[in-house]
Amino acid sequence: MADDKEPVYFYTRSMPYWGLSNFAPPGLECGGVYWPTVEHYFQAQKFQDSVAREKIRTAGTPQDGENAGAEQGFCTTSGLGRHPNLGDAGRIAR
Repeated sequence: MADDKEPVYFYTRSMPYWGLSNFAPPGLECGGVYWPTVEHYFQAQKFQDSVAREKIRTAGTPQDGENAGAEQGFCTTSGLGRHPNLGDAGRIAR
């Protein structure tokens, strides 16, 4: 177990706590739909459009899912308020 005063890193597969990453398997099932990783699910929740969600869900890797989310019009550096699919979420998040 990690020392309580040391940070726990989980960004790469070689790190002991990799399983805590949203890029790590196993996936999850929600509403009868299987998502390969939490990252796939997270990115897809930014969209109401079922085609965009499915493109993200079926992306080959978590990074591909993140990229597919960006391709659909969401840019994490632009701020939530600029994303048309989030409705009031952008206004509320500010």
